[in-house]
Amino acid sequence: MDSVRGSALLEFDDVVQQRGACAQDYLDRYRVRADAAARHEGTLGYRHLAQLLNETAHAIDMPHLGMELANRQGSRLIGPLRNLALTANTVGEGLAAVLDYLHMHSRAIRFSLSPSDSTRTLLVFENNLAAGLALPQLVEKSLLHGCLLLREMSNDACQPKAVWLRHQPLSQASLYRQYFGCPVLFSQSDNAVALNVDDMSRPCAQADPELHAIIRFYLDTHADSGSPDSLRMEMLQHMHALLPRHRCNLEQVAPALGMSVRTLQRRLKQAGMDFEVELDNMRRDLAEHLLLQSDLSVTQVAQELGYRCTASFSRAHQRWFGISPLVHRRREQRRGGLAAALS
Repeated sequence: MDSVRGSALLEFDDVVQQRGACAQDYLDRYRVRADAAARHEGTLGYRHLAQLLNETAHAIDMPHLGMELANRQGSRLIGPLRNLALTANTVGEGLAAVLDYLHMHSRAIRFSLSPSDSTRTLLVFENNLAAGLALPQLVEKSLLHGCLLLREMSNDACQPKAVWLRHQPLSQASLYRQYFGCPVLFSQSDNAVALNVDDMSRPCAQADPELHAIIRFYLDTHADSGSPDSLRMEMLQHMHALLPRHRCNLEQVAPALGMSVRTLQRRLKQAGMDFEVELDNMRRDLAEHLLLQSDLSVTQVAQELGYRCTASFSRAHQRWFGISPLVHRRREQRRGGLAAALS
């Protein structure tokens, strides 16, 4: 099970006790050890955390539990990543730096920055829980943490334009507005925070390039581990899984490996590997396998290899084998038929 830092439960005891309940009763139900809860060094099962928050919110009649925890915790729960963000030159650089190293807090969650239009950038939240698993407390908690970090970096100069939630409201609209400080929209396509594009270039209030570089070095040092061979095998496994989703790039693979993009680039260089070369070789091998060993159409093979259009796949196949995918398949089928006839 993917885990998350124990700091995700900072203030949990106090909030539950103030509602007249015993926090440990709920922690025991989801096998959360007392020595792990509320400590950055401790770890919790991510799914157990999500279920714990949902059940506790219902049991103590506090539908805004996730938001209240986030409001009390602030950015303390992400440990050194907080200082990494605060010391960046700009708000955009600070957010991007945190996203690079967020896997050190948990591999189960991911934020990404995605341009929406000329005035907005979306900070999109995703996790590895099944799509049908409705655990909204953790979603609201995570998005509010993003908003609070944005405000802290800018000394309250940056405010989100809106918050999008996939689920229906759990609390009154006024309560959402009170926590997020902006309109909150429900039944949306993503869980996201809409940010002003101009805010991304706003200087961080505590910008310190030298300290920022030191923190990055510390994080990179703690992220490095493993041999070149094991790195290559693990990287290829994640690349293979990401290909059909059109998301096989350094920015996606690095967090899956538990490291930042810069760390993965350095590790690959040290091992004499190149990400694009490994990706191209894997696509070539998979293309040959799927064309010759499956009944998938050429279009379906292209999709499995992460190509958005069949023409791009056909050009790559011509470069690899000197012939088109259909000619390749038919030639090998004829050879197979001839071999069978002669045997």
